[in-house]
Amino acid sequence: MYYYYITGTSRGIGRALAEKVLNDENNFIYGISRNEAIAHTRFEQITLDLADIEKVTDFTFHQHKEAESVILINNAGTLGKIIQVGRLEQEEIITGFNVNSVAPAILMNKFISTYQDQCCKKIIINIGSAAGRKPQPSWSNYCSSKAALAMYSQVIAEEQKDHDPAKRINIFSVYPGLVETNTQKLIRKTKLKNFKNARDFIAYKEFGLLSKPQEVAEIILTIINKYEEQSGVLLDVRKMNKR
Repeated sequence: MYYYYITGTSRGIGRALAEKVLNDENNFIYGISRNEAIAHTRFEQITLDLADIEKVTDFTFHQHKEAESVILINNAGTLGKIIQVGRLEQEEIITGFNVNSVAPAILMNKFISTYQDQCCKKIIINIGSAAGRKPQPSWSNYCSSKAALAMYSQVIAEEQKDHDPAKRINIFSVYPGLVETNTQKLIRKTKLKNFKNARDFIAYKEFGLLSKPQEVAEIILTIINKYEEQSGVLLDVRKMNKR
């Protein structure tokens, strides 16, 4: 059996991923989200708010001694309030970093601790963002926390080189590009005084530059299925889509 732990399965890329994974009867999903997502015999809902670090710390992965593979996909994320630094509430800063950086780091630490010595395919996929490499005004929390997630991924990849290949955990930080999600809708509705680049995102929609969550999910599953063919930790879905 192939076991998937996917955060943020209630909508967007996370839901699209879950639906595609469930097409294979050999797959079982543990969906981690605040809201119940999918009713399916091979889907188990784990209700967890990633902003609540105390609850995340209490989370434990199951033992899958006979698993052919165990995969963690840190998909959940939050853009947070779109506004300039100096106008943010402190709680918004804490929530943004907790969901985008701290919670995924805790889950990765637990995942590696649980499965490091197990001889099966083990993969971590972190859904990153190009915003983690290029500063976007009014997105201070999102850009910074996604940058932290990408670096965390790279550090783990370096550490895993010291392990026996049979027990090695493969990790990738995947940039999904522009995807039509609720977040994109929120960005397009943001007032210019809060986000001076809002018109750019309206144009992305008008010119048909947004991918569907299902398209991105398909590429992410290709990365998982062909993980040995990937070069590097940081992967850009837009470039892979052109291959």
